[in-house]
Amino acid sequence: MRINKINFTGIDQTMPMKHIFDLSQEYPFIEWGIATDQDHFNSSIVFAKNRTPGFVSKHYLSHFLDSYLEYVINGKSTLSLSFHLHSMWPERALQGFSTFQSDLDTFIPLFKRIQFYLPREYQELPKKDQELPKKDIANLDKMVLMLKELDLDNQFSISTANSNLVNNNDLLSFVYRGDHFSKTDKENISQDPTLFGIDYNFSAENLEEKLKSLEDFLGDREVWLEIFHAIRNDKDNKIDSNKINCICKLVSNYVTTAHQ
Repeated sequence: MRINKINFTGIDQTMPMKHIFDLSQEYPFIEWGIATDQDHFNSSIVFAKNRTPGFVSKHYLSHFLDSYLEYVINGKSTLSLSFHLHSMWPERALQGFSTFQSDLDTFIPLFKRIQFYLPREYQELPKKDQELPKKDIANLDKMVLMLKELDLDNQFSISTANSNLVNNNDLLSFVYRGDHFSKTDKENISQDPTLFGIDYNFSAENLEEKLKSLEDFLGDREVWLEIFHAIRNDKDNKIDSNKINCICKLVSNYVTTAHQ
């Protein structure tokens, strides 16, 4: 198994920009993911009690953009960034509407990749011997057509626990989510010819074990890893740079030579 990159999702105001650039310089295979949905995006309270850790507001995104550009102007290299969209934006995209583009147009050029988290009904696996509902595939086709018409420079991914949604289109890459992979999942994943991501509830504690498990059925496939909650400190829920550093060291042996 070869790892193309490792995505740390949920970057927010608890992670100083200096730490982001320092870690990227040491580990160039890092992709930083910023997550939001319409409620958090439109919130005027940065540290609201009901704020989901790792979901950011428009205010934070504007601050991040200013800080990022300042670092780049001062001679720092650029970062690999992804935009992780939840709730209404994926739902509307599946209906063929580009609401995300009109709402987030100021920020979209900042990100190399945009990832949609599919609604709950798309995460449920069909029962044994039951075909995937035709509407699910039809709606994915609507999303693909809409994205092609927008003709943006970004790469696009969808995150789903349902490996049956793989349709081998030439635009969307897939991120497979779950605690374990069934025999059906392994068959579907093995048939996906494209570079794909895996969100396997990784943590610094279970990473080595899970990487060995993945290698057993992925063989020489190239993938990327996605990690969200495991980068936070258990006591205060703030991002822990030491955890990120530890995870990167464990992953380094699997990283493709282009990043070494």
